Parts: sequence; C-alpha cells; structure tokens
Amino acid sequence: MSMRVAFVLCLVTLSTQATGQDLPVIGGETSVRLGGTLEEQNNLTAAGVSVTNIGGDTFESPTLTGGVAFPIDPASTFMFTEDSLFPVSGTIGHSGTVDISTGLGAFSPGDFSIEYDPSRPGTNGFGSGFYVRDTADILGIMFDLDNASPIVPLGPEGFRVTGDLVVSPELAGTLGDMGLAGADVGDAFVNAEVPEPATITLVAGLTVVAAAIVRRKR
Repeated sequence: MSMRVAFVLCLVTLSTQATGQDLPVIGGETSVRLGGTLEEQNNLTAAGVSVTNIGGDTFESPTLTGGVAFPIDPASTFMFTEDSLFPVSGTIGHSGTVDISTGLGAFSPGDFSIEYDPSRPGTNGFGSGFYVRDTADILGIMFDLDNASPIVPLGPEGFRVTGDLVVSPELAGTLGDMGLAGADVGDAFVNAEVPEPATITLVAGLTVVAAAIVRRKR
C-alpha cells in the first residue's frame, strides 16, 4: 500500500471517529435587552414589571445596543453535539442580577441559567426549546426564547443563538395573569464559547503528517 493511500485512509478513519462529539460551553456572554421596542415596552407595562437596577458581574452588551451582558459561567454543564449543534443536556450558567419592581413587590432575579427542553413549544409553536431560569431569587422560569434564529456555529470558537424573550407561563402564573404568557418583552443574544473541537486539532495534525510525507518523497 502506498503512503499516499495509507494517509487518505487514515484521514477518513480519524475524521469519522472525531465527528459527532459532545462539546461543553465554557465561557462567553448572554446579552439581554428589555423593552427595546414600543411593543416590548407596552408588554412590560402590562405585566407591571420595571427594571430598577442591574448589578453583579454584568457589563454593557457588545452585541445588543442598550442591552446588558451576563458572563457565562465557565463551570456551565451545557453540552451539544459538534456536527449538528443540537443541544444534548445541561445548563448554561451566568452571573449577575437584575432588580425589578412588580405588582407583587420587588425581586432580584439573577445568576440565570439557560436550559433546553424540546417539549416547550413557545408562543404559537415558534419556541426554540431554550428557556431562562432565575436561580438567585424565587421567580423560577421567567422567559422562553421564542422565534429563535438557527444556532450559528462560530468555527472553533463556539456558537450563537438569538431570539425574543417572552414571558413564560410560569412567570405569568406568578404575576397572576396567564394572558401575559408569550408576551414579547425583549431580546436575547447568546454568544457561547466552547473548547476547540477535536476535528480542528485533527486536521492540523494531519496537515503536519502530510507535509512530512511530501518532504520524505522529495
């Protein structure tokens, strides 16, 4: 068997073994903008919700004008499949808090986790399956990520997904008005970092092998 044939077979075999691996989210940020449009402002007013302060580790959003960014916890447990970008399990954790005023009083939700459940249909069936849970206070699941764009891969750096933040049925129930469920109150932009996929490392390594073969033949 020639070295060229052996190299091609090696490439095919190793590439097949490397695809489809599960990758964890290890960093990045999620940007949120509430009440960015008149409709969203009206929905916040109807829900009796107003933001009074933003604190913790939050910073100005690099992607949503007028928004705030929550850093993604490197210890997040969220996993997804590399080749399809389909969510597998776990949560994307964040740090940072938001003080809000509601008809029920003041709350300080924060340290949000983004989770995935394919059975959550969202408003009119356009949900992404992603939802946002408050872990710093008692509000629980606050929003669904609705009308989401397809997950966009960012090469070896990670992926992004954007969508509308809509009031979850759980939060609507807490606020005492189920008619608020599905109300669009803002936007979210998840910009997640992942480890460099093994396939990228593999290709780089095989490139070195190929170069060595060429030099040897010379």
